[in-house]
Amino acid sequence: MAITVNENTIQQLLPLIRSYLNRQSGGQEIHWLDWLPLAELALANPAEWVVSFNRLDNDGRNGIISLLRDPHAGTLADSLLVALATCASEIENDQWREYVLEDAVAAHERNADRLTSLRVQAELVARQIAGAEARLLPGFDAAAEISALEKRLTLIRQEEDRLNEQFHEIHRLEREILQSDLRRRVLAQYRFDARQKYLDELQVENQNLDARKNDLENQVNVAKLSRDDAAAKVSSLEAERLALESEQADQLARLDSIQQSMDELRAKQDHTLVEIRQKEEELRHLTTEAEQAERTIREISPRIEKMRQQLSMLEVQARTAGLADLESEVSRVYAMLPDDNADLECNAPS
Repeated sequence: MAITVNENTIQQLLPLIRSYLNRQSGGQEIHWLDWLPLAELALANPAEWVVSFNRLDNDGRNGIISLLRDPHAGTLADSLLVALATCASEIENDQWREYVLEDAVAAHERNADRLTSLRVQAELVARQIAGAEARLLPGFDAAAEISALEKRLTLIRQEEDRLNEQFHEIHRLEREILQSDLRRRVLAQYRFDARQKYLDELQVENQNLDARKNDLENQVNVAKLSRDDAAAKVSSLEAERLALESEQADQLARLDSIQQSMDELRAKQDHTLVEIRQKEEELRHLTTEAEQAERTIREISPRIEKMRQQLSMLEVQARTAGLADLESEVSRVYAMLPDDNADLECNAPS
């Protein structure tokens, strides 16, 4: 049955708990009296204290329990553990419930030890006060008092040894009784039907998870096969791409070679065209010279013909006059002249 809690008190407890956890993570020491604010609020509201503990995560629960179970944490920390154990049935996690109950037993033992020590100290102080008052009375015999105190001390030590043995035995029995009682209470509150139902649900959930895991594993295997096929196709396409790139490189090399040959042919063609232009220019120049020579021949042909006639007449006159030397000279000059215009044209430059 759910307990009724005050939400405002829980909202005050949670920041206090987290402040101790922050001090723990920061390495700060927590003195026994530092637990007083939390102890005042938690001991007055144990139900809210348990609900606040349930709302912590595992790290938070582990942190606060570790701080409280420290043997040097003090009596207030032990009181907080005992208060948490008084509402152990409201702790949601069974494992944490068992931890809290075990720590509460240890805290109860430490408190019992503290009470025993305080009782012994109080009795000792009372005896010391009574002895001091007796020593103030008149007629006090110090020697007799010392002897009596020594005897009493011997008896007390003997009695203390005997009582210590009994006290240890009693303490052991009380601890076993408390542990057995707490275990009985835990077992009495254990919900067997609910835990069995939870076990069945876990088994069904595990079966569903196993089936889902197997299905996912099958899908993973199929995906791996698809990936391998895709990888093989990618490798094939990559090899084809490399082959095409190699072929393209060869074609580009051939194209570069052809382009270079074409450039060389164009260069030769340009050189040939230049030579042709030079030859044409030379031909035009020679043609011009030939035309000029032809015009010159045409101009001097009448004059040569006239000279030939004059030389013929001079040769005849020389022969008639018997001038053999003059005739011979005229013959020589006449021989140097061309026979006709055709000879002049043949002798012209081409």
